[in-house]
This record gives sequence, C-alpha cells and structure tokens, in this order.
Amino acid sequence: MEVSVLSEQVDAQSNKIQELESLLQEKKDTLRQMEDALQKVNYLMMVLINLELYMFVFIGSFIKKRFGDAEIGTSYLFVRNETQTGQFGTRKSVTAQYKSFIEC
Repeated sequence: MEVSVLSEQVDAQSNKIQELESLLQEKKDTLRQMEDALQKVNYLMMVLINLELYMFVFIGSFIKKRFGDAEIGTSYLFVRNETQTGQFGTRKSVTAQYKSFIEC
C-alpha cells in the first residue's frame, strides 16, 4: 500500500513539474515577443527623431533661401513656434524627445 501512495505522489509531482515547465516556456515566449516589440518601438522612435531633425534642417535651409541670412534667427523661431503650437497641436522639441528617449 505504501508503494502505491508513493507512486501516486511521484506521478502528481511529475505532472506539476510538467505544468510548471510548460508555464515557464509560455512566459519565455511572451518575454521574447515583448522584447521584439520593444526593439520595434525603439527603431520607430529613432526614425521619428531623425525625421524631425531633417525637417528642421529643411526648414532652416528654406528660410535661408527665402529670407536670406539677416532674417534667419527670427524666421526660424517663427516657423519653430508655428510647428510646435500650430495645426499639429503641442509638440515637444527634438532635444526633449531625444532626452526622454535616452532616459527610458
């Protein structure tokens, strides 16, 4: 009788171990998926930052061609303020976005 009880306990523990191994594998898969998603988000953030930098370079060169060297400072500030508070809504500066990205 003792042998049968021990056999049942071993079977129950074996089943529990299999369940835990299965759960561990599921968690590993979930973690891998989350890491992949995080890498995609990081890549998209870098693309966004680069696009905004190119936008400011383009705006600067446009202003230089349009208004000349004398008015670059005030014109750039005007365009920058319009970009930040205009039809696009409130926007962070590229520097602030970059700093917040680095801090994460």
